[in-house]
This record gives sequence, C-alpha cells and structure tokens, in this order.
Amino acid sequence: MHPVAHLLTIAFTAPLLANAQCVLPADFKPPADVSVAVALHKDLSYTVERQIQVPVGQFQVWVNSVALDSLLRGTKDIPRVVGTVEFGGISFPSVGARRYVCLADGNSAVEQVVAFEENSYFAYKVFAYTLPQAQAVEYGYGEFFMTTEGNATQLRWRYSFSLKKDRFPGSWGALGRFLFRTTFLNTKYASFMNSAIETIKSEAESAHREGNQR
Repeated sequence: MHPVAHLLTIAFTAPLLANAQCVLPADFKPPADVSVAVALHKDLSYTVERQIQVPVGQFQVWVNSVALDSLLRGTKDIPRVVGTVEFGGISFPSVGARRYVCLADGNSAVEQVVAFEENSYFAYKVFAYTLPQAQAVEYGYGEFFMTTEGNATQLRWRYSFSLKKDRFPGSWGALGRFLFRTTFLNTKYASFMNSAIETIKSEAESAHREGNQR
C-alpha cells in the first residue's frame, strides 16, 4: 500500500525501516513476469475509500517512504507483512521495480510497480505467491487513486484478482468467480483492506501532525 512518489522536501517524513525478518532465500530466482489484463477480472475487484487529512503531495511522499510492514498488519485470515527486499536494480516507486514480500507465516510473494502518475495514481501487481490458499491466484492488481480535497487527500484503493483458469475456482468460470468473490474477496480480503486503509489513514495523519509540530 503501498507505495507512491518521488522524493520531495516536506515538513514530515517516515523513516525507511529495515526488517531483519525478511531476506531473499539463497536459492531465490526472480519469477517470470505476468501480463495484466484488467478487463478480464473486473468482477473480482473490491474497493475501499477514505479521506486522509494530509495534502496529496505530502501523503504520496509519506506512503512511499514508510515500511510496508508497518501498514499491512494482517487479520486473522490474512497474514501480516513482516518486511520487503528490493531486487532487480530498479528502486520503488519507479515503474518496473520489484520487491520480495515476506509474510508472518513464512510465505512470500513478489510485488512489481505497474504505473505511477505523480499526485494521482499508483498501480502494482502481486504474484508468485507461496501461500497454499493462493495457488489458484494468477496475480493480484492494486491501484491507488488520489485526488485533492482541499488540504486533504481522497484515497481510493481498488484491488483485483485474476484466477488461474486451470485450477478451482477459476476453472469453474463464472460460478467459480462468484464463489471466490463471496467466500474470500468480499469477506476475508475486504476485512484485510479495510483494516489496512484505516492504518494508512491514522499513521499518515499522525506523521503529518508530528511534522507540523517540529
């Protein structure tokens, strides 16, 4: 959530946090890229939205600099992020940047920046999941839409899934997508997203207040 903007000089910053719990495995091999076809998974999307009392430019810098594990704290159904490691030679949030994402249960995934438009839009995809329950997922596709509302940022976060067509539930077509949506996306994953965006809102506003008091 990740995740948006070039360095700007602002009144508050969040430190980059190194997490010793996340390291690239000795036998790690960068996974093959996956092609994103957004039109194919419009019916497997969930959206959350909040107004954040931080100007959009400052919010972008903050969310780009703060450690992912401080924002994605997980739920009883979705493990929290415990750290990330960039690889491939491109730094976040530049398009094409990749990072290895470590989860609290020992599993992992790969995140890659897909698009970046300063002060307005950021998109990323998540793939190469090792989670057993995610083996039927081809990739996840996250999008942050940011608009100015006075001195605040209106943040809309949409997350979509593409399912593998040779595994259940994707192999069941429309019925499989319906089952995935009703038993996971609109329930367990919705809870995860709502929890995460509340954390983003509270942490960003807290950092902004502290920066203004310096």
